[in-house]
Amino acid sequence: MARYEVIKQKGCDFMRITIGEKTVIATNSDHAREIIKGYEQSLTEGDLIISHFLIDGVEAVDIDDYLNGKASQEIENITIIVKTLKELATEAIDSFLDYIPSLQEGISDAREKLTIGEPFSQSNWLPIIEGLDWTSQLLNNFSTLIGNENERMLDLATRWQKQLVEMLSAWEAGDTVLLADILEYEFLEILDELQTFFQQYQAVKTEH
Repeated sequence: MARYEVIKQKGCDFMRITIGEKTVIATNSDHAREIIKGYEQSLTEGDLIISHFLIDGVEAVDIDDYLNGKASQEIENITIIVKTLKELATEAIDSFLDYIPSLQEGISDAREKLTIGEPFSQSNWLPIIEGLDWTSQLLNNFSTLIGNENERMLDLATRWQKQLVEMLSAWEAGDTVLLADILEYEFLEILDELQTFFQQYQAVKTEH
């Protein structure tokens, strides 16, 4: 992981942008944005990606939201956090493996209530839907991080997306039996396979 700092002196009209050992003076927020975007584009040729920014110590994903805002004149320090593809993949896997038990528990609870005909409120569904969607995004992004040549990863991602479509159809049809089956026999099964896949992937990467 690398850190690059953009330091704006409070009350001044310029920013001092430090990228590695190189320092550039930006005359205003627009100029600073151009410099940062130019640096971001240069990273596409290598193995580094801008992970996020620290705006006066506060984590942010989109720098434009701050540079375009009225409070941009109050920004004193911007730090660009740059990571390798391997670092990003490792962090994503760690987060997912930590989250899987919670998602499995939520899915199992929903499946049980649907099976016995017990009401399952929208507020209870929300974290499950968010978890399923987050997993979908992770699988799509991870294919980019590790390369599309991993057939096992592509198969799991395809199956996951297919079940999301099936689940939506069952939801719209009000078919709680099918919905419960999809949760139990599809999503929970795929989550078990994903857990094994990522654990094995991490073990191999650790060995290398």
